[in-house]
Amino acid sequence: MVDLEIYSGKVCLGRAGVETGVRDLRGRPVNTGDIVILYHDDGPDCSIRVSSTLTVVVQHDDGDFYTMGIRSVGVSSEEWPVEIAKKYHDVVPGEHWPEWGFSYRAAAEEARRDHD
Repeated sequence: MVDLEIYSGKVCLGRAGVETGVRDLRGRPVNTGDIVILYHDDGPDCSIRVSSTLTVVVQHDDGDFYTMGIRSVGVSSEEWPVEIAKKYHDVVPGEHWPEWGFSYRAAAEEARRDHD
């Protein structure tokens, strides 16, 4: 399997495949690089769960995991749960999700090895 890095534009947001210790709504382990559906509990008593957006799980330089776009809530919370739409290991280098602002590239070390 190719080591992948996650990008927002030209900014590297880290490597894919790091275990977060969090599980999605279906109980599956969430890793960095997983493409997830981010939900938000809404309604007067938060009883309505609505899909908010599609995003990717990343790791900040300080080690904290979060969903791109909402760093303050981490990967998943009671108000902002996630469901995996695509696992990081099913992503290919060069895959680009422009509507949501992220893409994947082969990790720098791996790209150098391929050119040697």
